[in-house]
Amino acid sequence: MSKEEKKKEKKKLKKKPLILLLIIIVLLIGAGGIFLYLNNQKIVNNIKEHYNKYVVTTKKTKLYDKNKKEVGTIEKDIALELEKANNNEYFKIKDTDFYIYYADIKKTEKIDAPQLSENIIVFNSNIKTKKDTELYKDNKSIIKLNTSLNIPIQFQDND
Repeated sequence: MSKEEKKKEKKKLKKKPLILLLIIIVLLIGAGGIFLYLNNQKIVNNIKEHYNKYVVTTKKTKLYDKNKKEVGTIEKDIALELEKANNNEYFKIKDTDFYIYYADIKKTEKIDAPQLSENIIVFNSNIKTKKDTELYKDNKSIIKLNTSLNIPIQFQDND
């Protein structure tokens, strides 16, 4: 065997591990991409399974603003109406500026709105609360916020 033939043979031997290494890298990148895609789909499907127009909190949970900053808490078993979902981990609570994390709620049937008294006066004014706000129902705290609210007076009963 001549020197040239030996040099060609050495080059071939050096190219084989390089080509094999490139193939392995491409396969690993492809497998990683498929894994990330499937994992993302699993998360999206889980989020979709939690969404419903009407939900109930499953535990005392946090409330968030649009920037995902915690602004308060809401107690367990509180019925909420949500706005249309946008495949996000946080669902917007209808007629508020607050969001709730998808894993902290479960689907429920339609929420029955309380029946209003016949003695209703509609006001064109709002109630503005102080920075720390706590809302009660049946003498139990159900929502605590570290922000103020500016909400319209919807009705006033004579009782």
